[in-house]
Amino acid sequence: MDQPAKMYPDSSSASTSPTAPPERDLYVVRLSVARLSTPTALNVLFPLAAVGGAVAFLMTQGTATTQRLAAAVWLILCTVAFLAWRMPTRTISVGLGERSLTLSRDGDEHRIALPEIANVEISPLPYVGENLGNAECAFPLKGQHTLSVTDRAGKRYFCAIDLANPYGKRIVDSLRERSMPMTPWEAHRKDVREQAAKRLAMEHEAEQRTREPRASRDRDPQPHAETHASLWAQAIGEHDRVLLAYGAYETDPLLLLRFPGIVDVTIDETADFFHALGEAGALRLDEFPGAGSAFESYRGSVRTLTKAWAKAEKNARGMGISALSDPDQRRISQAAKLLRHAEGAQSQLERGAYLQQARNILDKLVESGAITPPPKMLFEIQRAAGVALEAGQSESS
Repeated sequence: MDQPAKMYPDSSSASTSPTAPPERDLYVVRLSVARLSTPTALNVLFPLAAVGGAVAFLMTQGTATTQRLAAAVWLILCTVAFLAWRMPTRTISVGLGERSLTLSRDGDEHRIALPEIANVEISPLPYVGENLGNAECAFPLKGQHTLSVTDRAGKRYFCAIDLANPYGKRIVDSLRERSMPMTPWEAHRKDVREQAAKRLAMEHEAEQRTREPRASRDRDPQPHAETHASLWAQAIGEHDRVLLAYGAYETDPLLLLRFPGIVDVTIDETADFFHALGEAGALRLDEFPGAGSAFESYRGSVRTLTKAWAKAEKNARGMGISALSDPDQRRISQAAKLLRHAEGAQSQLERGAYLQQARNILDKLVESGAITPPPKMLFEIQRAAGVALEAGQSESS
């Protein structure tokens, strides 16, 4: 019923062209709904009634052959009726593929391309029959939570999903990670990149109009080009050094919990750093552009970035968690302690439990605005917790 697979790779499109390879299911969770989904008194009374009826037929008047035949027919009818009563009458499934999400019920299938998913929600309580409103599809099931998906066109899809199933939880986490809105600093970096790209295009156009002939400008172009290429390579190296230094905070939860100010754009030094980071990223080119405005603009942006990073990191390390309230400081300390326990856990179940507790505390810190960790960091902690708990359960069984 449940089909495990590896986590999907990043995908920017959901192509269905004839040349595209067949899509592979990563996770599929099915719910088979029976008339008697849980044991009830009828599960016992039905067989007793069948046996009692057969005995009654055997005690009636008539030949022994007639009595046995009547009892046999009665038992067969009762067996068929009981199996029909217990037979699943509806199958609901949620499938996550490499490029799309599939919701289906008894052959009624709806497929949504992953890049088109704008929002993912899970009902806080199991479905009890309430009206879900207008939707492209509505496949709820009483007693199960409902997955709500909204695409970029505003269309809504509802489907029951079993959150007690580890693969159901992975589907939800994967969808949330993909549809997660940009954080303020991510949006800021995007705006800066766009602005820098426009400015670079304008500067390049102006340079083309005023450029002098190469021969009059540079009598010995080869050494000049080599010098500029070397300076360009130095700028690229310095840019990479800053990216590597900052990347440590994005990938190490313990480091980020010690210095949360490094991603808090309400702090001036951090905001200046992200502005410089976005501008340098927008001006960076894959190949050396030669001497000119593109070359000078990028080198200048890297110098600004280097200075901004030094100030932002020094400020964040100096602040630590002192700017947070006492309750938030205690939560951060507790989350860090749990993450360290997870690293030294003796079993997978223990490790998964520590990671899950840490993730719950981090969610509270995010909700209160105390920290703004990269969404993928939270997703990876949740994923690691799920993998560890699943492995632990397999070991114990």
